[in-house]
Amino acid sequence: MSIRQAEDPTTANRIASVLARRIVEAEIAPGSRLREVPLAAEFGVSRGSVREALRILERDGVVRIEAHRGAQVTLLSTDELIEIFQVRTVLLGLAMALFCERCEASDHVWLKEQIGRLKKAGRDTDSKAASLHADISAEMAGYALRRGGNLRLERMFMQMSAQVARYTRLGLSAKERRRQSIDTWQQLSEALGRRDPSAAERCGRTLVTNTFRFALGQIAGIRPDL
Repeated sequence: MSIRQAEDPTTANRIASVLARRIVEAEIAPGSRLREVPLAAEFGVSRGSVREALRILERDGVVRIEAHRGAQVTLLSTDELIEIFQVRTVLLGLAMALFCERCEASDHVWLKEQIGRLKKAGRDTDSKAASLHADISAEMAGYALRRGGNLRLERMFMQMSAQVARYTRLGLSAKERRRQSIDTWQQLSEALGRRDPSAAERCGRTLVTNTFRFALGQIAGIRPDL
């Protein structure tokens, strides 16, 4: 893939987006080193643009930059994973409660349409269905966060999303987990219809905890520190 060289910040942002996607989809493994020279050649940009892209990824917790060693894709420890998902559980619960309080008819219609997309995605092959489900769910969570109206909450949640996106996808890799996720989104829709923020908060928490529990079980077989 080639991106034309430019001296504006969008160049670094685009490179960061491409690299983040590769990391999320496991094309680049946790612990891998990201070297400036090969990346600059691939994208057709200066090393400075690549360096800025790596700083963006570091800010989002996706990579760690060490002096004299360069950038390395973050490999989270067990405790770090648990801590992040514990915080995300609380944040998404609060976000869904706020969304419920501010939800308008058009928001509810939009959410129902996305649930329909999730169901349709389930007809694809497992690998494609998992990717589609994760992308649609992320859109839905992002929408709810924006409509909830708490910008600080939205920023905190989205920053952590970049750190754990690959684990979130792993947590949706099984068909039964995706069905469970759809059921929870449906329960959220019903809570919105009843104007029940407490039920909406429980749904938000459930979306995170169910995904993490499944992912943790899957990771246990491939991560020696889990």
